[in-house]
Amino acid sequence: MSLARAAAALLKLAPERIDPQSELSKFGFDSITLASFANVVNDQFGLELTPTVFFEYPTLAGLSEHLVREHRAVLAGQLGGTERAYAAVKVTTSDALEERLQSLLARAAAELLKLEPEQIDPQVELSKFGFDSITLASFANVVNDQFGLALTPTVFFEYPTLAALVEHLVREHRAVLVTHLGDTVAAAPERAVAQISIAPPTAGRRPRARFAQAMAMPPKGMQRPRPRPRFLSSRSRSRSSA
Repeated sequence: MSLARAAAALLKLAPERIDPQSELSKFGFDSITLASFANVVNDQFGLELTPTVFFEYPTLAGLSEHLVREHRAVLAGQLGGTERAYAAVKVTTSDALEERLQSLLARAAAELLKLEPEQIDPQVELSKFGFDSITLASFANVVNDQFGLALTPTVFFEYPTLAALVEHLVREHRAVLVTHLGDTVAAAPERAVAQISIAPPTAGRRPRARFAQAMAMPPKGMQRPRPRPRFLSSRSRSRSSA
C-alpha cells in the first residue's frame, strides 16, 4: 500500500482524492489521525517519527522527500537493499508532474528507437539504449514541439538519463509543463510522490514508538504549441551542404 492509500484508508477517502501537494489537514487529518499515520510509517520502516513531523512536512510530497533524504539506508533495506532500489524510490517520490512527464518521454524515446516503453529504464544513460547524435536531435525536437521549449541536443550530455532529464525539465520549466500537462496530472489516479510502499509489519520486528495523540495541525491534455527551432543531425547537415 502506498502512502497515499494509507492516508486515504485512515480518512476513509478514495486514494485519488489525496493530492500530494496539498496539506494533509485539508483532507481532514487531525491530531488522532496524524498520530495513527505516524504509527503506520514507523511500523513499516522501523522509524521513530513523531506526529510533529507533519508540522515541518505538511504534505505527502514533503514527507516523502524528507523520508528518502533522511532515512536512505532504512528505505533501501526495506525496498530491496540496493542502491538501484533506492534510486527507483527516489524517482517515484517526485511529484505527479514528474511521473506524467517521465511516462510521456519514455514512450517518445521508445518510439524513436522502436522499443517498448517499459524497456526504457529512467536510471540508465540514453546511449545504452542506442541513442546517437541523430536520434538525440530528433528527441530534442520532439520535446521542443510538444512543450514549446528550445532545448538543444547538448542537454543530453548534462542530463544523460531520463530521470535526470525529467528532474531538470520540471525544475527549470515547471510553469510551461504545468500549462501543457496540468489537467492530465490532476486526472492521474495515483500520485507518484506517494509510492513508498506501506506493508503490514513484519513478524519479529522490534516495536516502534506508538502515539495515542498529537497536537492538532495548524489544463486539458497535451496542447500543440507553435513550431520551435529544429535541430539537424550531422548526417543531415552533410546531405544539405552536398
